[in-house]
Amino acid sequence: KLPFNPQRDLAPVVHVGVLDTSIGVNATAPVNSIQELIALARAKPGSLNWASLGVGSASHLYMEWFQAKTGAKFTHVPYKGSPELIRALLAGEVHILTNSPGVMLPHVKAGKAKLLSVVTNGERFAPLPQVPTLKEQGYDLDFRNWLAVFLPRNTPDTIVRRWNSEVNRLVKDPAWTAKFFQPMALTPTGGTVDEFIAFMKRDLATSAELVKIANLRLD
Repeated sequence: KLPFNPQRDLAPVVHVGVLDTSIGVNATAPVNSIQELIALARAKPGSLNWASLGVGSASHLYMEWFQAKTGAKFTHVPYKGSPELIRALLAGEVHILTNSPGVMLPHVKAGKAKLLSVVTNGERFAPLPQVPTLKEQGYDLDFRNWLAVFLPRNTPDTIVRRWNSEVNRLVKDPAWTAKFFQPMALTPTGGTVDEFIAFMKRDLATSAELVKIANLRLD
């Protein structure tokens, strides 16, 4: 548990960006598209292991959403971190994962993994332009991690506005985003404090829906 309540104790400043994600499989997996993955999972329910970053994590909730929307059935295998997750995929301990396409890129180039799809704002992942987006393949399932700036709740508005202005300046700088955002597969967002608050409300509503789908109890 966190030693504070993010909604109560923090002042939202600016939405920095959204981390693109991807659905990846081991290079030896007998599927090369989302449609083939769904068909195999429907034909053999529970036979495919889907690795996540832990129970209740964004990657776990995404798997539950994917199951609910496609009718496919996977076996959830939680791990404690991204390195362990990737090691398990490359070793063949699990069949599927969701992770940043930037993190998966070297393993795809080395021929050890395949990306079946990327989940982005609509554009394909530039270093792997042959990989279609999930929406292109008929599934509009967009639930991704995001980065933002917060300050303590009692921070003066003048300071909050100054931080918002400075971060927006960086987010809109093509050279800066090319150097720091593109390697992370982070889509820059920026915007006003009110726009960020509206985004968080939508994201919390989606998270609550997915928690129900996954039948989770978050203590």
